[in-house]
Amino acid sequence: MRLSSRLQKVQPSATIALSDRVKDLVAGGEQILRLEVGQSCLGSPAEAVTAACDSLRAGETFYGHSRGLRELRAAICELHARRHGVALHPDRHILVTPGCKQAILYLFLAMLDDGDEVLVPTPAWPSYGEIARIAGGEPVFVPCGRSCRLDVRELAEAVTPRTRAIIVGSPGNPSGVVFDLKTMQEILALCRRHDLYLVSDEIYDRVIFAGYSHTSVLAVDPGLEHSILLNGFSKAYAMPGWRLGYLLARPEMVTATLTLQQNSATHPTTFAQRGAVGAIYHGEDFIASALETYQCNRDLVCSTLDRLPQFSYVEPEGGMYVFLDVSKTGLEDEAFCLDVLEHCRASLTPGSAFGPGGERFARLCIAVSRVELETFLSRLAARYP
Repeated sequence: MRLSSRLQKVQPSATIALSDRVKDLVAGGEQILRLEVGQSCLGSPAEAVTAACDSLRAGETFYGHSRGLRELRAAICELHARRHGVALHPDRHILVTPGCKQAILYLFLAMLDDGDEVLVPTPAWPSYGEIARIAGGEPVFVPCGRSCRLDVRELAEAVTPRTRAIIVGSPGNPSGVVFDLKTMQEILALCRRHDLYLVSDEIYDRVIFAGYSHTSVLAVDPGLEHSILLNGFSKAYAMPGWRLGYLLARPEMVTATLTLQQNSATHPTTFAQRGAVGAIYHGEDFIASALETYQCNRDLVCSTLDRLPQFSYVEPEGGMYVFLDVSKTGLEDEAFCLDVLEHCRASLTPGSAFGPGGERFARLCIAVSRVELETFLSRLAARYP
């Protein structure tokens, strides 16, 4: 069977492929602590479930608006007006998509010609680079070093005449690093200087730990002149299986991505969108409670690792992970994760899956139950005293 040359450049999702392998082990009867997957152990907000069920009972099983439900678009705009003080129009500045990956794909298809480049500070979510390749572009990885701290000067040195965009995530996946106001301003200034798009993935913006604060791209570019904001419902509202994301952008970019959605997905699932409306209007207590859980888990993991001499970690400022430095074990990250799988019966994600700079790290999801974390940490301490 002949496949396109474009597809042959694209690698399977390293994180999802690993998760699928672990699922196969579990299906075969293995008892594995699932610490590799980036999802919360918490169920979705009850208000979201109720709203989705009500939608189905009301017979909302027909085609909806290709931009997304008007009620959901309005709710999202109200949310950002409340949180960031910006005035966004639900008919001009937003497209609701079947997950954030789809939003990124639309964006890259809209902005990239074959061979155009997207700068990706790494370690980073693997799909950034692969989606750029799907769209015909080339990811240019800019390693941030063992600290996972971005030096905007190094980002500037990577700009070429083919560069079209910079994509960043804050809080970072896998690092948990949160960009401060100065960093966001510097990245935006770089984009303005070279007429680039700044794609800001803010999917973890409601998971910020004590002592830190999140700076949205809307704080530095409220008119979205050079930027696009990505967000969704998978992390803050624990709704990953609902597959709902959105992008905020200038009307011209929304129109371009809308054309792609109309000719592919058509629109996100209608009853899922009704659930998202319920989550926005009634989910603040859920978000606060979830954050308290993640904060306690974060503190437990960090305090335990502080007592284990073979490990260090990137200080998690937000997000759902601890990025564990395993270099003192003498093992490469993939070998370490295999060892942990065999001897601790727990699955972690090798840091090399997240690109240059992720080598000899492992990502550990902390959005799991306290019992699972305590069990894992006890086994890890016994294996690596």
